[in-house]
Amino acid sequence: MNLMCAGQLLNDICTPDGTPTPTVIRQWAINNPEFGKKFDKAKVMLSDALFEEAVTIGRSSTSAATDRLRVDTLLKACAVLQPEKYGDKKEVRDLVAVNIHTTLEQPKGTSVITSGPYIVDTEKGDAFN
Repeated sequence: MNLMCAGQLLNDICTPDGTPTPTVIRQWAINNPEFGKKFDKAKVMLSDALFEEAVTIGRSSTSAATDRLRVDTLLKACAVLQPEKYGDKKEVRDLVAVNIHTTLEQPKGTSVITSGPYIVDTEKGDAFN
């Protein structure tokens, strides 16, 4: 776990020297809730370490195309590990269906006009059919 927190990937940590494979470690995380919690925290720390690595590469870039690819790859990994922190921000809007009932004074009396339903964009206050 400490190696993941330091930014090493599970595939790099698990070597053929007898260390459990990444698949075995992931199974442990599924089957053992306590280990699973620690594994999840290590993945969060890993994404932060990868983000820091991406920033470091960006600051010291010498080969624009290669470094850009490395940074993009690291940032995509961060977005997968922690989408709420590093993922694309999605705009959320509420659309609400409403019926509008209007009473209008007419020369020959009162009439009720019902239209709708309308969809109201709660952010803008716009209404449309």
